Amino acid sequence: MRFAGVLCLVLLTACGDPTGTAAVDDEAQVLRSYPVPKGQTKAIGEALNQVFAIGPEGRRIGRASYELPGQLVVLAPESVQASIAQSIAGIVGSSGEAGAMRTISLRIWLVDGRPGPGDEADRLAVLAPAIEAISSNFPGYGFRIVDQAEIAVSEAGRPSLLVTGAGNEFTAQLMDSDPMTFSVMVSGTTTPEVEGLRLASMLSLPPGELVIMASLQDKRDPASTGPAPMRFLILQAVEPAH
Repeated sequence: MRFAGVLCLVLLTACGDPTGTAAVDDEAQVLRSYPVPKGQTKAIGEALNQVFAIGPEGRRIGRASYELPGQLVVLAPESVQASIAQSIAGIVGSSGEAGAMRTISLRIWLVDGRPGPGDEADRLAVLAPAIEAISSNFPGYGFRIVDQAEIAVSEAGRPSLLVTGAGNEFTAQLMDSDPMTFSVMVSGTTTPEVEGLRLASMLSLPPGELVIMASLQDKRDPASTGPAPMRFLILQAVEPAH
């Protein structure tokens, strides 16, 4: 769904913290109507309904109706309506340029490095240049891919949100691009299987090149000795095949 990531991010911003979700859940719902691009009415409405279905404790927090092309009718709490209005304004404002938008695929790998053996070489082959660079600084380490994902990011200036099956969350926004490099703002939070990793950085990503964005020391027994396990985030920006 083209707009699902954008609208999901807006609503999570409005009701993502524990006190905020409770407040949104208790608010009275109000009805609002929004003009949207006719060709995108159904896509936006379906994306909103998917997001509304993941409210606090699994309760639906709103509903979108899109029977009339170019018109979206939304029943939702007032605080959520404000976020929806802002997001739809951005969609409407950029709709005339949608055909010229450049889009990239941002590939993300979360890799653990520990003393001893890791994944088989065939599984790590796609990351070979990055693993070789890391290995030069961490001799004797084996590497294991613990999560991987791909997120579509456009030049529209709106951030894209991805939550992986393992529960890791990443947000990316394409700030600028030219034939030689992409400037991408990336932020994310990983699950605390090793240690919760929170990051935010502006990166220049040459197309197709693997970039090691961050590393994090593993939690371990204070009495342990020897090299500490590490966690790495590896990124690659590519243009989708046409």
